[in-house]
Amino acid sequence: MVFFYAEFEVVSSLPELLIGVIYGIVSSLFAAAIIFGVKKLYERSKVAGSAYSGYWQTDIYNEEGEVAKVDFMLLKHNRKTGEFTGKLKRTLPGHQTFNERICKGVFTKDVMLTVAWSKINALSYGAGFLVMTSDFTYSGVYLKHDKSSGKIVSQKLVKTKLTSRDDIARAKKLFS
Repeated sequence: MVFFYAEFEVVSSLPELLIGVIYGIVSSLFAAAIIFGVKKLYERSKVAGSAYSGYWQTDIYNEEGEVAKVDFMLLKHNRKTGEFTGKLKRTLPGHQTFNERICKGVFTKDVMLTVAWSKINALSYGAGFLVMTSDFTYSGVYLKHDKSSGKIVSQKLVKTKLTSRDDIARAKKLFS
């Protein structure tokens, strides 16, 4: 059996005790800041380098096949798990531009699954199922609950990753 032995120096004055306590607090805060920084760097490394991270445009179509709503999304993709989080800003129709939405989902092979909800309106939410139609373009449906009829409504939508500098600059302005 091993016993540990430690010797403690007896503090002889109150100022020495206070200095010791302050030293302990400052060193603890310093260690916490280092751990927080390392954690942030690790989280960024999972997102960095993912081709899916970036700005996306979502076109939501009405029953007549016309674009009725346009959202821009800032997507952060975890390349290890396939999961992503995003912020959505609506630009069309104009009366809904104030509403910021949150989005979470996953990329699985050629499928993109999404869930989105409003930060302001707790009753504004839905889910998307999209299939890759070309590089960084996904087409599918968005399902939401129509409160007035009580039915689940399906809307066609297309999500496309923005690649041109002008489109990316326009999207960045929305999120700044």
